[in-house]
Amino acid sequence: MRSKLTLLAAGVLLATGVSTAQAQIYKIALSGANEIPAVTTPGSGTAILALNSTTHQMRLRAAFANLIGNTTASHIHCCVVQPANAGVATTTPSFVGFPIGVTSGSSDNTYDMTLAGTWNASFVTANGGTPAGAEAAFLAGVAAGNRSYLNIHSASFPGGEIRGTPVLFSFVPSATARTNSAAVALDSLGAGTGALTDKLMTLAAATPAAQATALERLLPSASYASQLVTFGSMTTAFDQFGARLQGLQRDTGSQAPITSGTAAGFWVKANSLESDHDLQDGFAGFESEGWDVAAGIENQLANGLTLGVAFNHTDHSLDHNDQLVGNTSDISGNQLSLYGTQAMGNAYVEGVIAYARHDYENTRNAGVAGVALGDYEGDMWGGRIGAGYSAEVSPTLSFTPQIRIDWVSSDLDGYTETGDAGLALRVGAQSYDRVRSSLGAQFDMATAMGNASARPFLRAFWNHEFSEDGEDVDARFVGGGSSFITKGQEFDSDNFTVGLGVNFFGQGNFSAAIAYDSTIGDDYKAHVIQAKAYWAF
Repeated sequence: MRSKLTLLAAGVLLATGVSTAQAQIYKIALSGANEIPAVTTPGSGTAILALNSTTHQMRLRAAFANLIGNTTASHIHCCVVQPANAGVATTTPSFVGFPIGVTSGSSDNTYDMTLAGTWNASFVTANGGTPAGAEAAFLAGVAAGNRSYLNIHSASFPGGEIRGTPVLFSFVPSATARTNSAAVALDSLGAGTGALTDKLMTLAAATPAAQATALERLLPSASYASQLVTFGSMTTAFDQFGARLQGLQRDTGSQAPITSGTAAGFWVKANSLESDHDLQDGFAGFESEGWDVAAGIENQLANGLTLGVAFNHTDHSLDHNDQLVGNTSDISGNQLSLYGTQAMGNAYVEGVIAYARHDYENTRNAGVAGVALGDYEGDMWGGRIGAGYSAEVSPTLSFTPQIRIDWVSSDLDGYTETGDAGLALRVGAQSYDRVRSSLGAQFDMATAMGNASARPFLRAFWNHEFSEDGEDVDARFVGGGSSFITKGQEFDSDNFTVGLGVNFFGQGNFSAAIAYDSTIGDDYKAHVIQAKAYWAF
């Protein structure tokens, strides 16, 4: 008998176009106008009904206020097409734990649908004589959408003062184009179990605006921000290698290119890096702070070729703004680079190839859903090829137009968040490639400083991204449900970098430099301050 009734319930679900998982959370709006006949009362209420056909649990969270009479009973009626009165399906005269003898109150109780005491005896008799039959009929009646209702009776209105029909709940109406896929996945969790049920019911009870915010917070931590930081860290290192190599093309006392002689040297540098991105196309903004230290060794050969190897360590922190306030990321990485340049009179070509390994630690503040932590790693390969020509404007001033192409490829590991039962995420592995061109120039001016010399410089570049597409992220909730795709944020196609600084050349084998560069896009700004020192040997 039970298997037949279960099949009947499933058939009703399919007939209404609702899956078993989706048909487990319902919202109920209670009013006197819903009574038959209608009741004039200031009383009102709301309820969330969660049904789990796997654990056989029925959970009812209800709140009501301003009734004219004191409550005498509350239960769910089933199973007659509405609007009409129907017999009581659940415990009579009232749900266990429901507040009686008051005009306002609330309750949150869970009932075992396998127990006879959960049901009205006549409802059990009418549905096969077993609790299993009553459960199957009740699930089918509620899932049908128009065959059941919750009623609160009072002393002033014995037949019921306020009532409402359970309506299948969905997060999708509160979703945006960006969060729609996550909303569908959230619906597919059904009522959940344990702590997950608490979160789903709390989210279901929230206003549509609060649900929309919650959906944003349930998305994986933005990979766009991490990409900007790691890409910027690698290309900043490339810029510094290039600046270092261009400085080597000129001796310390004239504008003449170096064309002969051999030398080797060791250098160290330190950077401070900051960036911020405003809210753009609905994507939350962020701020980033970090630092970078590096050391390298290089050799200048007699034929104008200079080769070097360098090691960088970087550390960054990201803080998200707007609707994602409270989300943070800490990114640390180590980078090994091989670089070189070939001087050909006043012209040069340069190249870099690099590998970096980054560690990512994300904190995702999911609001009412809790806090989730993610820890994963990623590999990054990158390279640059560039060229320039140094033209002498005057005995002390040179102008060097330059062009360069950067390429970066990154592979990020998948990971599973911890710390947020049920609504933590399993995030899939990600890969992305970026290609950027830079076209610009640098002005250098030679000045004497006693026994030393200095070269102030000013530079500017236009940077163009060949692909603006953001990287989509595949994820699913650890509590189950379907997987979902989060659409990636598009990159700005163009931005500009301007910088200034001074190269210092002392007597003997020591030189140094300080510089400041700023990159500016439509909604993005980045700032780099660097200091370098070089010893020849």
